Amino acid sequence: MVFQSYAIWPHMTVKENVDFPLRHGKKKHANKQEREQAVTNALEKVHLNKFKDRPAPLLSGGQQQRVSLARAVAQSPTLILLDEPLSNLDANLREVMQKEIRSIVTDEGITAVYVTHDQKEALSMSDIIIVMSEGGIEQIGTPYEIYYQPKTQFVAEFMGAPNIIEATVIESAEPYFTVSSIMGDLHVKHREPVSVGDKLNLVIRKEDFTFDGNDIVNGKNVFKLFKCREVFLGEYTELLCGVTVAEQEISILVNSRQSLAESFEAFYCPTRIHYIKV
Repeated sequence: MVFQSYAIWPHMTVKENVDFPLRHGKKKHANKQEREQAVTNALEKVHLNKFKDRPAPLLSGGQQQRVSLARAVAQSPTLILLDEPLSNLDANLREVMQKEIRSIVTDEGITAVYVTHDQKEALSMSDIIIVMSEGGIEQIGTPYEIYYQPKTQFVAEFMGAPNIIEATVIESAEPYFTVSSIMGDLHVKHREPVSVGDKLNLVIRKEDFTFDGNDIVNGKNVFKLFKCREVFLGEYTELLCGVTVAEQEISILVNSRQSLAESFEAFYCPTRIHYIKV
């Protein structure tokens, strides 16, 4: 197990921390030479071999977390439980450690159960994601399925806070059906059967708006928007926009280098709208 608080023994060196479970744990190694080799291999995997004789408390937070990981890997486990191991690290170091952990468990063929509240961390590190709420499982799926095909509103909101729009089916044709909403009539591609009168929650991701309507089916889903607020996020800017047909703010992500007038037309492709039956 790799603990959130590192659980590094402060009176030991880096090497002694990694060696301790090999000497005293269930998988202890009686042979000193085998133990030393296992410790060396584990520290090399986390790039800490040159710090093996340093007192553990003198390491940085990221280095201490790597000691904790090395201590677990040294025991040649088939399963590792990581309990929010990166929550105490700054954003840049967290990204580095995500890649290192993923690389190590993949190379070693270890199954890792990774607990996190960070959506991006879950998406970037997982083969399978289990989204839980109040002790119950909301959805199990691949990162793509969890992000683009949420089965519940909780999952949709948790994975990136998209625009959630209440709607009612008013026409059920193929391949697109039509709903009425506070944004006006929207055209949505069928994914599962719907009938006229069904209540839906539409999941409209803020990064999927486009400003070139040439590829939009029959020119549908065209919105006249006006900018209310801008939030600069570095590479992207979040625009909180009003809709001319309703008193509803719609969130859109645009490239920060893209310049838009105070009012503009935005398009949303029917195939990108996901929906959840209420």
